Amino acid sequence: MSETPADGAAQPLLRPAIVIPFTLTALIWGATWFAIKDQLHAAPPSWSVTWRFIVAAIGMGVLVLARGQSFRLSRGGHVVAALFGLTQFCLNFNLLYRAEAYLTSGIVAVMFAMLMLPNALLGRVFLGIRVTGRFVAGTLVALAGIGLLLLHEAQVASQAGGLVGGGIVTGIVLACASILTASAANVMQAGQTARRQPILAMLFWALLWGAVGD
Repeated sequence: MSETPADGAAQPLLRPAIVIPFTLTALIWGATWFAIKDQLHAAPPSWSVTWRFIVAAIGMGVLVLARGQSFRLSRGGHVVAALFGLTQFCLNFNLLYRAEAYLTSGIVAVMFAMLMLPNALLGRVFLGIRVTGRFVAGTLVALAGIGLLLLHEAQVASQAGGLVGGGIVTGIVLACASILTASAANVMQAGQTARRQPILAMLFWALLWGAVGD
């Protein structure tokens, strides 16, 4: 059983060690949707994703070298890195970019809030993580809200003479497939094999495999 701090007080959630990384992650993740929107007009989706992760792999490799760390993984670590890279940095992003040919980037971004659902289900099946009733209730509310947004998207497209019916449905299917592959990658990196590997080396190899797959 873990012990509490010496003074018996719980650590506050809003301390800098949590707030700063969370804020940076939210800003970077939020800004990536603008980059995707611009990339769709500059190059074919697959090449946009390929160059994105070639640059990312190089950057991660430089970081590994700068910190004097090893690129070495165990054999199982390389298997997980390859599967993680192909699901997260290849399938996920290729499907995501193609979904945005049919849906606005804002709608796809909101749809990614559904990521918590397959994360919870796969985490329960493969990692034994418990799913609470409050989580299920909150998820149902979120899904209802996303459904209303998608209905509004279809109505706006119809009034503007844009893609409706099959176009909207295709975008939804592609976005949902992207969410599922991202969730599979999340569960992989939470497994014991991945957690035993050096994180920066793991990300380097995953990014490299993703770029190769793209």
